[in-house]
Amino acid sequence: GMNIADKLLLTPDIIPSLRRSGSCHVVCGYSHTVALLKNEQLYVWGRNDCGQLGLGHYTHSPIPEHVTALKRFQVQQIDCGYDHCIAFVAEDKGADAPPVERVYTWGRGEEGQLGHNDFFSRCVPRSVRTLEARGIRAVHAGGFSSAAIDEAKQVYTWGDSREGQLGHGDETTLNCPAIVKEPFNEDKAKSDFRGTFRARTLFVGPHYMVAMGLDAEREKNQDPMN
Repeated sequence: GMNIADKLLLTPDIIPSLRRSGSCHVVCGYSHTVALLKNEQLYVWGRNDCGQLGLGHYTHSPIPEHVTALKRFQVQQIDCGYDHCIAFVAEDKGADAPPVERVYTWGRGEEGQLGHNDFFSRCVPRSVRTLEARGIRAVHAGGFSSAAIDEAKQVYTWGDSREGQLGHGDETTLNCPAIVKEPFNEDKAKSDFRGTFRARTLFVGPHYMVAMGLDAEREKNQDPMN
C-alpha cells in the first residue's frame, strides 16, 4: 500500500493515503490486504490476479483503492482467504425498516469458496444467495474455503474440503453453503437423523476449522440470568 513495488520495508510505516482514515480492522490474504474503515467502507491493495481486490478488474494495485461496488452498504465484517474475500454487510432501508443484511464474496472461486454454485473467480463482489434471509451474524475465510454463523448459531461451510476442513464428514468440495451437522455419537442410539451443529465461535485456518460448540440441552435449561 506504499506505492513501492521494488523495495523491501524492514520496519513498520504508515500508509500515507490511510493516515487519517480511521482504519479499525485490517486483514490479509496471501498477497493482498483489506482495510475496514470507521465509516464502514473497504479499501484494498496488493495482488489481484484472481480479482481478490473486488475492483472490477484484474490489475494489481500498489496503493489502497475504494471498493466502490459496496459503497452503498455498511460493511460489518471482512475476512480474507488466500485469494478471496468474504464480507458481511448491511444496507439501510430507512427509519421504519430494519437494515437488509447480506454476505458478499469475490476473488478466486476455483474451489467453490465464493459460494455461488459454480467454480468461477469474480472481480466484483456478489451476494451469496443461499445465505440471504438466513440471519447471518459472522463470516470467516480459510485458505480456499469459507464459513458463516447465523443467529441460531448454525454453521455453514463451503469451498475446498480436501483435508475434510468443511466438517461434513467427507472430503467433497462444495460450491454452495451447507449447514454442518452435529458429530456422530456412538453412545446414542443409531439413527439416520443428525441434528444441526451449533457453535459460539469459529476459527478458520488455512486448511482446518476450530469451533466452540454449544450443548443444546444445556443451553435450553440454562438460567439466562447466569
